[in-house]
Amino acid sequence: GRSIPAEIGASAEPVVLGALSRDSSLDLDVRLGIAERAETLGAISGDDLGRIYATVAFPPDDIPAAAETAKSSPGPRSNALLYQLATGNRADEERFEALKTLWRLGDTSSGLGTAARVSRNTDKGITPTPDLSWLAPDVLRALLVSGDLDAAMRWYTSLSIEARARLWPLLVVIDRTGVVAPPQQAVPQNAVNAWLRTQSDLVAGQRRERARLAFTLVEAAGHRVPDEYWRELAGEAEGKVSAADPGALRLLESASSGRRVGETVIYALLALGPRGPAHASSHTLAQVFRTLEAVGLPNDARRIAVEAMVRNGL
Repeated sequence: GRSIPAEIGASAEPVVLGALSRDSSLDLDVRLGIAERAETLGAISGDDLGRIYATVAFPPDDIPAAAETAKSSPGPRSNALLYQLATGNRADEERFEALKTLWRLGDTSSGLGTAARVSRNTDKGITPTPDLSWLAPDVLRALLVSGDLDAAMRWYTSLSIEARARLWPLLVVIDRTGVVAPPQQAVPQNAVNAWLRTQSDLVAGQRRERARLAFTLVEAAGHRVPDEYWRELAGEAEGKVSAADPGALRLLESASSGRRVGETVIYALLALGPRGPAHASSHTLAQVFRTLEAVGLPNDARRIAVEAMVRNGL
């Protein structure tokens, strides 16, 4: 296929990337890489990317081995191969393993959002059952990242005890039913301790950063973390985060107090900064969460919290 200079794919405007992603005369690897970047930037949808993946003509024998191929040669071509296996007429176990591989490879390459959105319709078609506990944590995270919080929570009962402990902060933040933790009450200490044990393989600094983010957003969602856990974090400076614009935070509070929804959204985005939720401080995230909830946007508040938590390893 036709090639183009590498810098075009790396720096072109989203609208250009969107147009290039539909050009079937391009070299396949170049086109797929551009299509994934276009989806990440919002120039095409996850469904559009899925259609592009589906048009790739792979040798039939390559598709059953997609998961193994992707682990040894990750990248856009392998993602398309996994997508075809996951959406094809194969046994459920093969399809689900392909999805799991697609999500996990996306997670390690900062492409989980794209992987989750391209597979969203397939994910929603899987019925949560106890025998899918091996898949439940991955499909739940994928649905969260794709923005479907309600569909994600339907997988709660399929999670193993260990998975519930590991995903505890995310589950508390997205749950609006009180199933995970009763609202307006202190979270159970055994749940906090179980989650902290899942973080024991991290160095002390990483554990503190994750705990600070988790506890801050759990409290922003209307729960209380007992003081003893905060004492362990007191006096520790937060790591590398983007400083919020004080003016944006001040105007955010004013807009929220006045129930001015449009202004609240604008100032929330300004407060989060150009690098988005993943790089915002826990204090900024909590303020954005509370103000969006106050103007009747609880799902948007939770989606922002989810993005920050997932991108920071939670």
